[in-house]
Amino acid sequence: LVINSTTAAVLQPTVVNIEKVTVNNTAGTLTLSMTNASGVNEIDIKSDAGATNIASSTASVLNFLSTAEGTNAVTIDSENLATINYKAATDAKAAAEASGKVNASEATNLTINLEANTKTTNTNAEVIAEKATSITLNVAEVKEAHDIKLSTPKATSLNVESKSVGGTKITAVNATDLDKLQNLNVVTDGKFDIATAATLKGISTINLSGENAKSQVDLSAVALGDAAAAQGIVLNASGLKGGLSTKSISTTGDIVANLNNTTGTVSLGSATTKTGNVTIAVNGATNSVNTGDLQATAGSVVVNAEGSNGAITVGNVTAASASINGGNSSGAMTVGNIATTSASITSGSGSTTIGTVVAGSVAIDLSSTLGDVAVGKITSDNVLFNGAKLKDNGTAGTITIDASTGANFVATVNGGLGKDALTVKGSATTETIKIAGDLGLGGTTPADQKLTLDLDASTKLSSLDISGLKGLGAATAIDLKNVVVDNKLIVDIKGNDAAETITVATPTATLTEIKLSGDLGGGENSISITPTAAAVALTTIDLSGLTFTGGSLSTTITLLAEHIKIATINGSLGADTITVKDENKAVTIDLGDDTARDIVDLSAVKTANATSDAKIAEDLISIANFNTGDSIKFKANIASYTNKGAIDGVTLKDAIASANGDVANSVYGFTWKGDTYLVFNTTNGSGSLTADDDQLVKLIGTSIDLDSLNASNTDIIFA
Repeated sequence: LVINSTTAAVLQPTVVNIEKVTVNNTAGTLTLSMTNASGVNEIDIKSDAGATNIASSTASVLNFLSTAEGTNAVTIDSENLATINYKAATDAKAAAEASGKVNASEATNLTINLEANTKTTNTNAEVIAEKATSITLNVAEVKEAHDIKLSTPKATSLNVESKSVGGTKITAVNATDLDKLQNLNVVTDGKFDIATAATLKGISTINLSGENAKSQVDLSAVALGDAAAAQGIVLNASGLKGGLSTKSISTTGDIVANLNNTTGTVSLGSATTKTGNVTIAVNGATNSVNTGDLQATAGSVVVNAEGSNGAITVGNVTAASASINGGNSSGAMTVGNIATTSASITSGSGSTTIGTVVAGSVAIDLSSTLGDVAVGKITSDNVLFNGAKLKDNGTAGTITIDASTGANFVATVNGGLGKDALTVKGSATTETIKIAGDLGLGGTTPADQKLTLDLDASTKLSSLDISGLKGLGAATAIDLKNVVVDNKLIVDIKGNDAAETITVATPTATLTEIKLSGDLGGGENSISITPTAAAVALTTIDLSGLTFTGGSLSTTITLLAEHIKIATINGSLGADTITVKDENKAVTIDLGDDTARDIVDLSAVKTANATSDAKIAEDLISIANFNTGDSIKFKANIASYTNKGAIDGVTLKDAIASANGDVANSVYGFTWKGDTYLVFNTTNGSGSLTADDDQLVKLIGTSIDLDSLNASNTDIIFA
């Protein structure tokens, strides 16, 4: 049955034993009541030059013939409508435009077929199905592109099978037309895309595939999910040699992207979940994979690229934990900045670039990398870094690690044959630092394999252990000037086979004690204690707990006139050089029971008041463990030295007067009441101790053979 309408009309045909009706509306609005045509199952639209309303229909199939122009909508209320076909003429030699706009107002499950030798545009091909929950779009094999408009606001499932290498595009009529979509399944031989600014807020499962060389899916125009959405989102993709791209993915649930079997380039937008995890698997991908920023505020971000062949690029990562595994992969790997509680990154054999990493614990393994390496600053209190074995590590050969907010910092760093300098910066909360590993044999100069410590902010530091760090080619500078806890600087230091250069130039006005201890290991270790003039409360300097194994140790302690409260100096078991000022007054110095050559510089010291033993004691320098090889430097060149032996006298003042000779610039040694003294006599004929001129030193501890002392220039030397 063919119904021709050339003008506006209302028709109600009575049809018996006819299954197909052809409508040819060339002008005007045609209202066609199918009340008396219940047996008609199929309706052809030959012309839609005029609007057509088909009411009370039970038809299941609606066909738009190639003669339809898509200029006016066809409205059909059949609840049975299940199939809409866009057809070409039977004798078509090439693809013809197939047009048709339909409002399938009552359809619930709808299949749309774009048949062979057709092509559609979103201007002339449009399907409105406001009650449909399931949409299937089948596109026959054709070289021409297809574009069809859909308005399906209640659809939860969209299935697309396109054999068109020319591509298939869906354009949403309204911004909310795809909001309820939960399942998207696409199999395509060409490019498939959804071109709209709409979102797929309700999406839960996305399956994308295509084995043709031109198979491609482009979802870069539609956001997947919503920040308030509760469901998880799973994206499965395989093949798609032409590529895959998406816009942002967001939800409160889990986000999973399985891209293992993709063969084309993959570009994923950002992925954000408030309470779930983000998991991306690309371990079988044969081409490059790029992701946007990945965020799982309360969960984990996992990227598994193990065994992949293409380049892997991961955007910035923010999560409770992050794991990026490129082990056994051959392509380059690039990772953006990472902020997380724990981070684990493993590279493959390709070049590796990693941005900054901020995490409670960090494990980075670049040991399989054969390409270049660039790693940004790591901020963490627990770091395991296995660097490339053949290339420079870190940034331009320097691995930079900043301690985080914890009390205890631990890092193990291993390098290779490239440059592996290491820089570690303590934080304001850092109390202990332990660094181990092996920086390897790389670099062209010793500085290429060095450890740089920045401890300026580490005011609470109590322990520094670098004894487990090997492969250093240069000394490690350790600056402790800002350390102060309860007005004390107390640090235990364990060194390694290379040298340590320790400096303490404390500017702290309230500091009362400096105490260093530990085994500095091998190398030519040195310590310089030079408090600034501001350190006016300093009373004690104690290096007695310092030693060394397999190397040497030299220390320098230099006081200033402002250190008027200093009372005790304990040297190390190495070679100590101690300089005391006149204003320091009485100081007790212990040089340590060692065989190293110690020097005490008293050239600026004098006795201010010699009227009584009590006044003499106020300026008396006492030295313990004055052993073989040690020396005391006096104010001027020594003309002679004389051992005066044991001296009697009621007071020390009397004993000095008895022992002191009359030769200018001479030193006299004597014992009085079991103690040993040295007097530097400045002027001829001055037997008694002359205030502000002569010098007096008390040697305490083990018995000293005064005959073993010799004068050399300004020094008295224990030969």
